[in-house]
Amino acid sequence: MKLEGGIIRDETAMVQHMEIRAIQGDITKQNDVEAIVNAANESLLGGGGVDGAIHYAAGPDLLKECRTLGGCRVGEAKITGAYNLPCKYIIHTVGPRWHGGNNKEGELLNHCYKSCLELAMQHGIRTIAFPSISTGAFGYPVERANLVAVGAVYDFVENNPDKFDLIEWVCFDKNTLRYYSNQIELHKEGFYEEIDPAAKKEELISLLSDHSPEVHTSTDTGFDWLDDDGYSIIIKSGDEEHLYVDFNDGEFTLGLGGWHSHYNPYRKDYEDCLRTLNGILENRTAAVKIMCNGEWFASWITPADKCVEKELIIDARKIMSKGQIEKAKKNGYQIECEFFDKSKDLIFTIMETGIKDLSPEERYYFWIMVSLGFVKELEDYIDECVTYDGEISDLVFDLYNSVKDKNELQRKLYLSYVNCADINKDKVKSMIIRFFDRKLKENTMLPSKVGRYLGEIYLKDTAWTDFDIISEDFSLAEDGILSYEDAKNRLCDYFKAECGKAPEN
Repeated sequence: MKLEGGIIRDETAMVQHMEIRAIQGDITKQNDVEAIVNAANESLLGGGGVDGAIHYAAGPDLLKECRTLGGCRVGEAKITGAYNLPCKYIIHTVGPRWHGGNNKEGELLNHCYKSCLELAMQHGIRTIAFPSISTGAFGYPVERANLVAVGAVYDFVENNPDKFDLIEWVCFDKNTLRYYSNQIELHKEGFYEEIDPAAKKEELISLLSDHSPEVHTSTDTGFDWLDDDGYSIIIKSGDEEHLYVDFNDGEFTLGLGGWHSHYNPYRKDYEDCLRTLNGILENRTAAVKIMCNGEWFASWITPADKCVEKELIIDARKIMSKGQIEKAKKNGYQIECEFFDKSKDLIFTIMETGIKDLSPEERYYFWIMVSLGFVKELEDYIDECVTYDGEISDLVFDLYNSVKDKNELQRKLYLSYVNCADINKDKVKSMIIRFFDRKLKENTMLPSKVGRYLGEIYLKDTAWTDFDIISEDFSLAEDGILSYEDAKNRLCDYFKAECGKAPEN
């Protein structure tokens, strides 16, 4: 995208010597087109958003003409003069209201664009500007509307060559501009250039020829699920299906192990399919799946160098639902990495861990947290709790959920760390800073602000000025803030009562 004359424009996409582009600006001020499109309502008598802006800029004579038109149905279009606008015509269309996508919204939106272009063509209009129809008050998500809109325009001009010189979208904001610009770019680069799946069949067979592929069609036993023009290319490991490429129901499907992905019969999509297939054949890419008690949870693909336990656990946490995470933590789970060369397959068994697996620093840190009463904070924070080395700690989740009685958890934490030698207090300090830094950024109140004194009381460090932990002038206030000495005494008494030992001052 670039800036031209105060208007942000994307680079032009050319179709049959014409321009299709997106800009950010005010559609009522476009002077480089013969017609603009109004996203109207069924009455055609004005409204809010683009509709209201166009009626306001065009003047009262527009409303007078619109009263003679008898309204307009969703998906259809009508034309009027432009009156005080710099263009010659206004084409009014009524877009669909969004109801979740199951009420022919896409079909109706497609018809809006084609109705407008058909009407423009009938009046000899060669340059036209659209708003983003239906994405305002009608609630159509712009990330879905742009796919329909740009596709409809390209379909129309391909079927009606040399009828237009310029078709553009005038977008209200940068976010909308980005969606339309990206979609235009995909069309310009040939992403939606259709390919012949039948012609690609021999290419795929050739690519897999070194691995004894089986090729099946709908006439083969057990493959009646294929369309008449569908096919399935399979590579087996022993008697089991290992890798496959299908074309069926208008799309390609590539699968390895428990993973599969769908690709449309467009050139760019097919090229993505081939890149993934080559990565699998060269063992640069593996299929990963999560299993818990024999139940499949999730699958994805990952570069081979990412098939290490630590990274896979983090990826698994992002994919699994909360219910799956709880079940996996309770019963243990497996992460299986399947390669095309099965000798490279990896299986990581992730079992429940406990307090003994925590580092001394982690034990010390979480004893402080639980003892101070941060039970609710830990519940909110537990899934993404960060240890001193910046990694997600599964141990924290296991530790917290392994003990139902939080007082018992507190005692276990205390006993587990109290005899540990060589605690790196700088690491503990960084953990505490990170926790409080997050809470402060969220404007979350700490219990009586007692946590602000942790550094001095527990780590014997009064030099936390960079984080401003210590403040000598705290006093009792409406939110229960304690003075320094009161907080210190209160904490010492609390720990002595709860754990039988007060921390050293």
